[in-house]
Amino acid sequence: MDLTMEDRVTVSVNVWEDGDRLEVVAMCSGHGTHVAAIAAGNFPANPDLNGVAPGAKIISLSIGDNRLGSMETMQAVSRACCFLQKNASRIHLLNMSYGEHSHFPNGRIGELIRDTIDKYGIIWCGSAGNHGPAVRL
Repeated sequence: MDLTMEDRVTVSVNVWEDGDRLEVVAMCSGHGTHVAAIAAGNFPANPDLNGVAPGAKIISLSIGDNRLGSMETMQAVSRACCFLQKNASRIHLLNMSYGEHSHFPNGRIGELIRDTIDKYGIIWCGSAGNHGPAVRL
């Protein structure tokens, strides 16, 4: 049987509000999985392959939107911040690695991010981005 790209899509299904709301999520990029493996890879028989926090528990929050070429939306970041705050007792660190041009977010999203860090004590790691300026070798 020949599989198409659509046949290979991995999705998760979340049922909310006693079944009144259904959410189907498809990954728009494998980057988060790659980063998680670098962070929490755990190879007891070959520790040289371990990540920086071997065996750490990972919670995946997808903020990328397939309709936007995997770019995040402020609504998705807001929902992620709310989830982090609600579950802060079991979440210690967040990695958000997006490589587009960025600036410090203002307005409500900036407040949510600052609250997540300051009030809830979650360490927020963000990528430096893939756009300069940078030293080129």
